Amino acid sequence: MRVLLDQAYDTLDQAGGEAAAEHALVVLARAPKESESYLLMAEVAEENLRPEQALMWLDLGLSHHPQHPGLLVKKASILMDEFEEIDEAYEILMGITLGWLDTPKAAINQELGHVLVLEIYLLLTDCLRLKGRYSEAKKFAMLAHEVAPSDENALLAVATAHFELGDYDQALHIIEPIEKKDEPCDFFRLKAKILCAKGQFAEADTHFLDSYRLNRGRYHRPQRLSQELFLQAFDQAILALPREIRSLIETCAVEISDVVPPERIKQSLGTLSPEACIIIDAINQKNDHELRIITLFQKNIENLALKKEDIKDIIASALLHELGKVVRAF
Repeated sequence: MRVLLDQAYDTLDQAGGEAAAEHALVVLARAPKESESYLLMAEVAEENLRPEQALMWLDLGLSHHPQHPGLLVKKASILMDEFEEIDEAYEILMGITLGWLDTPKAAINQELGHVLVLEIYLLLTDCLRLKGRYSEAKKFAMLAHEVAPSDENALLAVATAHFELGDYDQALHIIEPIEKKDEPCDFFRLKAKILCAKGQFAEADTHFLDSYRLNRGRYHRPQRLSQELFLQAFDQAILALPREIRSLIETCAVEISDVVPPERIKQSLGTLSPEACIIIDAINQKNDHELRIITLFQKNIENLALKKEDIKDIIASALLHELGKVVRAF
């Protein structure tokens, strides 16, 4: 069985596609109830860009092994990466860690292997970041770093956690020297975001370019506009919004700032990202009604744009998301 598995994974690494699928089916036929058989089938389906099929194989495996951590972690990973089902992935991962409450960390690492434990902590870190719970994300990032202190993904997770909480200098200290990293592009990207948040825009753009040159398939160069052109993009974005959202915007004051002020990050107690696109503030007026102020953060929006035409769409999406909450609250 082990030999067949190794051959199948070798084929997946080297050839992929149908050849790996054939090997995986042989393994499944020989061991139809083994957890590794279903994990392999899911890996092959994922490699062949068939995430729905991968989930099917994982669910079949879980029908035989409901608590198998490898199957559960793979399912959570696919739910996050392919379907953006963050809440479901989070529940799966937290369900695994609940069984660790009275178990020493060394015993957990020995039972599951530090690679799987590391993956669980990193996935939980990503889940919590995506849910806007940055203080909690930092706790799991620190656990990941404790499991594998030299792992670059764990190091990046800890530095990102400090960045999200507004500890910019500490985040920069953690990632240097970038040139000695095995995979420097992710670190250059994070350094660029940190420097941008600190208001060091020219240096930030240099490192955005560094990450782009190292991995053009994964990263892009931010698009920069004059404030006049950015305002035009804002006007175009408003026209694309539903009528009720447009009507609400007409009752608001609109401001443009480069980045989120550091004091706002600290005041948020781990709920506001330095990469936020907009913030909506409500200010009580003397006549007892509220004035809403929409602040757009131009650099953060530009950082997300692959091309200049994308900026109006990013603004519209951010406005729709945040103002939609206000409409639902009425």
